[in-house]
Amino acid sequence: MSTVSLGQERIANTLKQGKRSFIISFSGGCDSTTILDILCKEIEKNGLKDECEIFLVYHHMASFRQPNTLTRECDSISDIMDVYKNKGFRIYFIKLNSELDETYTDQEHTYGSYFVLPVMWILSIVSTLIIIPPTKLQIFMGYIKGDDAIRYRKELLDIYSNIFKIYGIKNTDIEFPLENTSKEDIILYLQKNDLYDKVTYCEARNNCNVDIYGIDATPKCNCCKRHREALLRIENMKNKSSDTVPDV
Repeated sequence: MSTVSLGQERIANTLKQGKRSFIISFSGGCDSTTILDILCKEIEKNGLKDECEIFLVYHHMASFRQPNTLTRECDSISDIMDVYKNKGFRIYFIKLNSELDETYTDQEHTYGSYFVLPVMWILSIVSTLIIIPPTKLQIFMGYIKGDDAIRYRKELLDIYSNIFKIYGIKNTDIEFPLENTSKEDIILYLQKNDLYDKVTYCEARNNCNVDIYGIDATPKCNCCKRHREALLRIENMKNKSSDTVPDV
């Protein structure tokens, strides 16, 4: 069974709890796109298109990456949004800018340096709550198994909780629905649902000379490395499966 199904159950439960407004920390990448697709499928299955609103919050950062990479992310988000808007979903895009440099590294994060990016996402989402009346609001964070954010999940939720208290925000919940989901299951899910070609799955792939399929690759960022390794594991699984199929 795919580990994505665990996230599907958690997202479905939020609808059963009466949640009708949703914020997704959205980059146009694999993980956040998977959350969006699952959520839309659950909304449609329950006949709630006219009742639910989805807000995609994109934190636009200056980066070591080339400007065309950031443009590609925004284009990807636009393409993905069109898929669901054309199906009648009430979906909105909120872009927040920051001058903070965003860097990816394959080195172990220190506790302090790691928290910069997730905390900026937190502040972005809290800023969004000024725009969106937080009535029975559900926030989804797109971190998956193996992400540092999952390791520091409790600390991040404590930060949210305290900020919400300061702002007087109530009836707002935060979920990490894919925290037990593997990268390879995410990729397989996107491929199955014809979304893989729309997402930005390696932020620097045209700028750091990384071959995403692992041929003569010298990855310079952990994001590229994890995605490449997941693709190789998928290929290995397919090869093992074909080896066990009897000849007809």
